[in-house]
Amino acid sequence: MSKIPQRRQSESRSAEDLRTATKGYRIDKRKVGFAIALLLAFVVFGTWSLLQQEGPVGDTLVGAVLMVFCLAMASFLARDLKRVGAVVEVGPDGVLDLRRQQEVIPWDRIAGAEIRRASIIRGIRLTLDDGTRIDIDTQMLEIDRKDLMRVIAEEGRKAEARRER
Repeated sequence: MSKIPQRRQSESRSAEDLRTATKGYRIDKRKVGFAIALLLAFVVFGTWSLLQQEGPVGDTLVGAVLMVFCLAMASFLARDLKRVGAVVEVGPDGVLDLRRQQEVIPWDRIAGAEIRRASIIRGIRLTLDDGTRIDIDTQMLEIDRKDLMRVIAEEGRKAEARRER
């Protein structure tokens, strides 16, 4: 069920209409599982490499730091594996990314949205009316960033049309 607050029955749309209009997007367990397996493979290879090495202590320290980083990233991703249900929701009331915030960002606060094309983090950047930027990371979601952008643009246009009435 959607985390976006529902309006009262007396308003123009029923609560059932809102639930069906809200689109939710989940974490793709296969993407997360693959990333965790890859990171753990780096840890195993790094451990084996450190045990075989007879070089200077500095090289060993760098390898150990990289292995700790890989373990930390794997544990961070494992948290996403535990998530049940939608983590990003787009609906008539706004946008919600449960990984970043607990409150819906209403459409009247969203001044713009764009696809982030950074090489490391890919996703959607929302710019709020006060200039605040909120990034929605789409790398581990079941939806592509371009498709999510289309949904956000469509819902934003619908919200603007409702405000003009």
